Amino acid sequence: MSPVTPSTMTAFARGLARPSLFWQIALLCSAMIFLTIGASWLLSDALAGRYGAVLGERYGVDMDIAHRMFVDSLHRSLMMAAAVGVGASLVAGSVFVPRILAPFRLMARQADEVASGNFDVRVDVARVSRRCEVHALGNAFNRMAARLQHVDLARKRMVSDLAHDLMTPLTNLRGYVEGIREGVVAAAPNVFAMLEGEIGRLIRLVGDLHQLTLAEAARHGLQMATVDTESVLAQSARGLAHDAAARDVTIAHSVAPEAAILFADSDLLVRALQNILQNATRFAHSGSIVRLKAEMRAGRIGISCANDGPQIAEADLPLIFDRFYRADSARSREGGAGLGLAIARELVEAQGGTIAAQSSDSETVITIILPPLKPA
Repeated sequence: MSPVTPSTMTAFARGLARPSLFWQIALLCSAMIFLTIGASWLLSDALAGRYGAVLGERYGVDMDIAHRMFVDSLHRSLMMAAAVGVGASLVAGSVFVPRILAPFRLMARQADEVASGNFDVRVDVARVSRRCEVHALGNAFNRMAARLQHVDLARKRMVSDLAHDLMTPLTNLRGYVEGIREGVVAAAPNVFAMLEGEIGRLIRLVGDLHQLTLAEAARHGLQMATVDTESVLAQSARGLAHDAAARDVTIAHSVAPEAAILFADSDLLVRALQNILQNATRFAHSGSIVRLKAEMRAGRIGISCANDGPQIAEADLPLIFDRFYRADSARSREGGAGLGLAIARELVEAQGGTIAAQSSDSETVITIILPPLKPA
């Protein structure tokens, strides 16, 4: 038989099933009452004995009978006080503990609703003091529910958009292949060029999905270092120069002297900037300039990409970095799958940075804020 040690006793206690919170509170109150009564019991016995001895020595009075009577009456009083205290704690607990636990039980039921897929549930914290733990827990619950609702809507939209992006070229491919096989469509070079274009759309979509997967895993293989800002921006601009020229758009970049060095994974940052530039040149007006600029912002380096394309609605700005999101759902899907900015966000956040967008009738600006330089 193994010896009993404090660690084994602790492990045994942890393995016991915990009672309900009501009984935990009742047991805790009862334990405190008994502890107080026990301490009073021992202290009163000691004081009574000491005073009896002093009185006997000073006045020559036999205090044994009086001492026993006093101690017995005191003990009975203490036991009665203990019984009254335990009873009062049980009565008070049965009245007040359910009221204390009511918000938690309500949140438990609401959590079950969220688990079943009802993400519209919210906890009413308006009547609860801000210093109360229920208020903090309710706010956390509401944030969780709102985030789950957002993720669920994004998932549904992603599945719908992905199905559309896959179905359209596949339907075209099937129709033309069947037409060629049945002799309805001539196997002409322009038909094969169209089929090649549809296959290219599928390849780009699969490639974007693959890039998104790599971006999500990027934080596990970061190679953060101090890099030259000018070289990062120049490399990003060169990668999109051909596409920009084809749209009659010019990419210009500039670096403020105080932002000449930044702390990042240069490869991931270039990929993120190229995705942002690709999106900016796609919607920039012909003959315009896309401006890529690095400067200091509150002690951190910010890289902004600005174009003069159409304004993005205020309600759409927080969503443009979601997967497959398009501000105009009716717009042609030929521009892309809607993954470029989602990939950019994953790559930026993997490096500890943030990304945000602003849009007006004159320009749209996407800004990356990078982490501060690595401390020496």
